[in-house]
Amino acid sequence: MRAEQVKQFIVALYQAQEGTKRTSVLLLGGPGIGKTTAVEEAARELASSAGREFIEYSDDQADEILREPERYFVFHSLPLVGVEPVDLTGHPRPVDGMVSYLPLKWAAVMSRCPGMLFLDDFLDTQRPDVMSAAYNITLKLRVGYVYLHPGVQVVAASNTPEFSSLSQLMPAPLANRLLILQMDPPTVEEWAEWMDRQHGEGWDRRVLAFLRRFGEEYLFRPPKETETIAGFASPRSWSALALLLPRMKMGEWMAGLVGPELAQKFRAFLGLKVDLEQLLADPGSFSKLTVDEKYIACLMLAAALTKKGRERALPLLRHLVKEGREWLVTLFFLIPAGKRAAFLSSISGEEDLISALEEVQRDKCALTFWR
Repeated sequence: MRAEQVKQFIVALYQAQEGTKRTSVLLLGGPGIGKTTAVEEAARELASSAGREFIEYSDDQADEILREPERYFVFHSLPLVGVEPVDLTGHPRPVDGMVSYLPLKWAAVMSRCPGMLFLDDFLDTQRPDVMSAAYNITLKLRVGYVYLHPGVQVVAASNTPEFSSLSQLMPAPLANRLLILQMDPPTVEEWAEWMDRQHGEGWDRRVLAFLRRFGEEYLFRPPKETETIAGFASPRSWSALALLLPRMKMGEWMAGLVGPELAQKFRAFLGLKVDLEQLLADPGSFSKLTVDEKYIACLMLAAALTKKGRERALPLLRHLVKEGREWLVTLFFLIPAGKRAAFLSSISGEEDLISALEEVQRDKCALTFWR
């Protein structure tokens, strides 16, 4: 499953288990591929469908939530690495000659309010006592001696042993009581669509041009060893790079995000020079460009199509149809999502272009068709 499918599944599972005991989910996959984001987005969608206000848990807001529990849908992300057992069970205190566990504030909130409890780094803790307490939450749906609200879905997530030296296997009987999902990295198009939804035009689409050129192999390239002190490419690190580039000059810092090899290739890719004015005057010269130069040309053309004077680009757009669908699709995705409708409106009389985009839609490419 990819991130969007995981999100849709969690939403469907939550709704299907209304009125029954909930089965906890364990989400497995590589680092930086969007596990946390998929779960949080599912929680936001569930909050909206229930007519409740989505709120990310913090101790500062706990009292407010407890005053109006019917108002909120709570999302609480709790990394298990570094926690103590009492952080998951509550603190023992003597009461009338006996021991009682004071509930944790977040547990009190989630016993009164529906929501999503996200246990991150689930298999990475090396402490059996912490794991025992975590298993208790996922299997018995209670935190210490406080039961979770019936409307709380527990989702745990972890890297798998191939990606993390800390990650460990769990006993088969425990695994058999969880709903285990494998999550795959997104495609380049899925990553770009998410960036558009989250950040609009506030990210550098040169990163997208580079990733479209080289594909999923460059989008997610984890290190060969499970332990490292070097940056490596993942959807998370490319997102960070795309958000920083409009505000910072290119430099050695990029290697700290995606690793030295891909940082060097990315800088070389952006160093290519293409004369867009010459291409607009002579569309046939597009065929003479190298593959990398064609991606740069599509990037420059996409930027030009969001401005006035789009009609100058029509001859080159018609040529892209002849060149092959790949370049038309590349161009389309390089246009910011918020400006694609205006682009498509500007070519409404170009039947060849419209037909080419319809073909992309029929082939189930990640393209929102508008006509």
